Amino acid sequence: MQACKTRNKVVSNAIRIEIRNDIDVIPEVDAPIYLNREYLTAFQESLEGKSNLLFPVIYRGDEIVAYGSMQEIRIDYASIHSFGRLFSSDKTILICLEGMLKSFVSSLNNKKGVKLLVLGNTQVSGPYGMWFKEELNETERALFWEALVQKIEHSDLSPDILIVKDLDKLHSITKKTLVTNKFKEISALPIMNMEIPNAWKTTEDYYEAFSSKYRIRAHSARKKFDGIVRRELTIEDLVACKEEIGFLYRNVYTRARFRLFQVQDSYFIALKKCLKEKFKVFGYYKNDVLIGFNSILICQNTCEAHLIGLNYEFNKTNSLYLNMLYDLVEEAILANCSCLDFGRTAMEIKSTVGAVPSEADVFLKFTNPLLNNLASFILKKNTPEKWLQRHPFKENNN
Repeated sequence: MQACKTRNKVVSNAIRIEIRNDIDVIPEVDAPIYLNREYLTAFQESLEGKSNLLFPVIYRGDEIVAYGSMQEIRIDYASIHSFGRLFSSDKTILICLEGMLKSFVSSLNNKKGVKLLVLGNTQVSGPYGMWFKEELNETERALFWEALVQKIEHSDLSPDILIVKDLDKLHSITKKTLVTNKFKEISALPIMNMEIPNAWKTTEDYYEAFSSKYRIRAHSARKKFDGIVRRELTIEDLVACKEEIGFLYRNVYTRARFRLFQVQDSYFIALKKCLKEKFKVFGYYKNDVLIGFNSILICQNTCEAHLIGLNYEFNKTNSLYLNMLYDLVEEAILANCSCLDFGRTAMEIKSTVGAVPSEADVFLKFTNPLLNNLASFILKKNTPEKWLQRHPFKENNN
């Protein structure tokens, strides 16, 4: 194994934390797909020097009891404006504060900018910052989280901003621990998930479960899809249409309200190379021209809807995005999955195909105490956009 830079500190007589930049440290365990070595290898390869992945590992004695993934992002005067809107609310005071923050970062032109350290995955929504051994209870996990963030703060990593991303309802003690350590909770949009009932053996079973209103809606959307050809892309296809896929992805990325990190065009090729049949990309063609794509990761009985790309000229006329959502549900059924994770954004339209919201909290801390206190004031005024939850199935319709 190639030697790598290691930062060590004994947290107690029994626990030791290392933060490594060597992916080989990650054990072969039954972890969620976004925390397994295959995915993280592909992600790391696709970064192309635009960012940096680090891997915290927690030992109890000689045994690895927890590990995670975190991403270093450098925010400078050029990149701060590519983030889009920093707050989910359009209140006047927040628009003014946003301008002040961007001006402050821009003033660091002759310096190194701001270092952001994200514990979690910048490309997906969900609790993918840390994996823990099953026998660890919630109190132990919270203590490990606390030890890790304190390790980071006292290491030579020196982040200006530390983010812990997407802690769900199973992390209630960890959330309280982070608040005690002066982290601020960010009002985040929910993650949209969909359970796939065992009774759905075919895609016809899915559409039959709709109320008449939503079955008619699905039929209408499918009729608009006439003339669109959908096919799974091989790794050779991904290489051949790399630029087109990158263009379509950026079409969607640049429309997002907040944009933390843009993947490189090589990302999709790297994932297909490392994950093989666990990662599928589907291209949508009209008159032999690629007008969109979606992607999905399949791991055991769970499907994860991943990044998409659209030519918006065809979205209204062909209901491109809505049909992509139906296709993702059909793919999950065919893969015998019990759950489909749609991620954040576009909550209402995702609810029309059967997704329901699940809360996942984000926590932020500035290492500068003054800025951290200011963050408390700002975040209290930052409330997510309102949206209407739809209920498309027969037993509960609106």
